[in-house]
Amino acid sequence: MTLRSVKDGEDKQLARMLASDPERSRTPFKTLEFIAVPEPSTDPAFLGVPDGAGVVFANKQVGFGTGGTMEEVAVGTTPEACPIVLVTRPLKDDQVLVLTGVESLVVVEGHGRSARMTRVHHTIPPTRDSLWRTRTMLFMDALELDGYDSSGTLPDLLPGHVDRELQKAYTAFSSRSPTPYAFVATGLWGCGAFGGNDEVKTMIQWCAAAFAGVELRFTYSDDRSSFVRRFRELADLAQRDAWAAEEVLEALKSIRPDDKEGNKSPLAFVMKVLSGRSLVHVSAFT
Repeated sequence: MTLRSVKDGEDKQLARMLASDPERSRTPFKTLEFIAVPEPSTDPAFLGVPDGAGVVFANKQVGFGTGGTMEEVAVGTTPEACPIVLVTRPLKDDQVLVLTGVESLVVVEGHGRSARMTRVHHTIPPTRDSLWRTRTMLFMDALELDGYDSSGTLPDLLPGHVDRELQKAYTAFSSRSPTPYAFVATGLWGCGAFGGNDEVKTMIQWCAAAFAGVELRFTYSDDRSSFVRRFRELADLAQRDAWAAEEVLEALKSIRPDDKEGNKSPLAFVMKVLSGRSLVHVSAFT
């Protein structure tokens, strides 16, 4: 177990990321892969094993309980992870918990009241070659935004919120050193009970992954297919026009509280801003 914290001023990449200045640095995006699943699952294919890492959508007080949330299922199916509730204090805004080498014993499908065990892992005693030896769980808590009175404004975009989530995700994604994770398995972090916006949270994770130098494998259920389709469009434009992570962050942070269009669809706002900027760049050289 490692409680990891990366602070501005101590990490040059973090400082560049929080500055979001495309004139000074341009960080390219890494591969973003979307994987559709019928429902949430703890199948090893979605846990980041053997050479990646898996995000756990954690509470500040990490651990497990009876609600059947993603975190509770992840920890409850991994007995070796259970002691974290005894030794881990509530996570601070700049902290994540990194847990490695723990074995999941069963596969659980669904969440909440629909959660059910579907398979038992019949494994031999762990060896040096066991895929569980390198399993990594990244416990990162999102902002609890469900209590905000948004009044037409996205709480995700309130002052300081984007930077807080960005630092949290970067701290988790960059936690393997000196060699980055081959990929990070994630999904709609902070978008359930915590009330986060799926477009904002996914852009933040995508940018954090770029700064950490890791690829993302994004798992989603069928009811989110329209969102994924729109995000693929953004990713395709970013690749075609060589957008930098700094540019996406700058556009995202520029959404004004009174901009109803931008708050309604941050994804569309960012695409509109950066597509216009790309046209300006093109016309300057023609």
